[in-house]
Amino acid sequence: MYKCYACGKEIERPGELCPFCRFPVISTLHGDPAEEEEIRQFAEEYKKTNPQFFPKVQPQSAVPVHDERPVDPVRNDHSVVSVRDEQPASPVRNDQPASPVRNDQPAASVQNDQPAATEIIDEAQEWKRKYEELLKKEKEWEALGRQEEERKRQEDERRRKEEALKQQEIERKRREEENKRWVAEKKRQESVRHQAEARAQQVVEEKTKKKKKKTVGWVIFLLILTVAAIVVFENKDIIFGNKASGVSSNSSTKPAVSVLPSNVKVGDYETLGKYEQDNDLANGKEAIEWLVLAKEDDQVLLISRYGLDCLPFNTSKAYVSWEDCSLRTWLNQDFLTTAFNDAEQAAIPKATITMDRSTANSINKSTEDRVFLLSSTEAKTYFSSGAGRQCEPTAYAISQGCYVNEFGFGYWWLRSRGNKDNYAARVVGDGSVNQLGSVVNADELMVRPAIWVYVR
Repeated sequence: MYKCYACGKEIERPGELCPFCRFPVISTLHGDPAEEEEIRQFAEEYKKTNPQFFPKVQPQSAVPVHDERPVDPVRNDHSVVSVRDEQPASPVRNDQPASPVRNDQPAASVQNDQPAATEIIDEAQEWKRKYEELLKKEKEWEALGRQEEERKRQEDERRRKEEALKQQEIERKRREEENKRWVAEKKRQESVRHQAEARAQQVVEEKTKKKKKKTVGWVIFLLILTVAAIVVFENKDIIFGNKASGVSSNSSTKPAVSVLPSNVKVGDYETLGKYEQDNDLANGKEAIEWLVLAKEDDQVLLISRYGLDCLPFNTSKAYVSWEDCSLRTWLNQDFLTTAFNDAEQAAIPKATITMDRSTANSINKSTEDRVFLLSSTEAKTYFSSGAGRQCEPTAYAISQGCYVNEFGFGYWWLRSRGNKDNYAARVVGDGSVNQLGSVVNADELMVRPAIWVYVR
């Protein structure tokens, strides 16, 4: 419901003439106080210029006169009206009742009011036009407001996307930095480990030197002479022979058929025997590649090019030498019969194997083996650099638990004892000989068999 600003009566629809006073009903936009005050002033002027629509209240002594005319359909008033209201309202539109006039005015005055009514209608239409223009502007403002809101929403969405991209870029850079730090830390740890091993070996060597300096006296001197005599007696064949220190062949019978040509040279790679290497049991065993380390007379010393298997030096953690370790038994029994046929086995003689005289176990008895491991001294003698000692394991060895560093190289056993009672020497991933060694029951080191073989 709306209220007319002139007569104060309630009406249902804005924007049309008031059915009671013909005042154009105008509703304010958003309750604007300034506009509402302007409409009130216009209503006051309208009252002054059109008094016929606003009858004065009769005093109580006035006698009402019965109006025999039909009831006014606009006012819907069934009571008796005063003399002033008995005249019908002047016509404005075809569908509106005529404007009421006062009873006390002559008929001519009613005719004179026609131009005034026309002016009122024109003015009301003018106000209606203004109102419609205001409504149109309001809609335009609302459309502009919606456009501005949509622009701001799109701008906010663009900023959110840019912020998300920035966050993704920051996260990518952070991950790259973490990867770089991780690689650097891994290299640092590897370097620290090598330094610690080298330092430990150096400390052990220093302690050994200090102990040797303290061993004075005739009793120790005599003991050293006794040990030296025993060593010379047990290794007289090596000392006075032509073979490399610690390994010599004692077989005097040459096989009927040689398995290698006579023109092999040190540094060549030859194939002899078969052993599982690609970890595909369905396609059978693969040929073993051997590196020629030395050639003397009609024999050559070979070592496998790759780490063929992964086994501990000894199955239990105990004080054990090459003579009593389980790896020696495996090489001369299981490996020998698995890797070589009868003709190839006949071309592999037994060799006299002794320990390094520089180690604490130099008083151990020598052994006779057809398959053996190099000693620390031999590993340094036959290989001129650490790069030459670096060795890659086969796929089968890796499947058996062999350790592999980030460059693809593993550790492999030597037959020399380590600097502790239950340790054995080894060659580490960078190719250096590590006398400190690993505990004998470690199960992540490779096995590189060595053999003497007859040539044609």
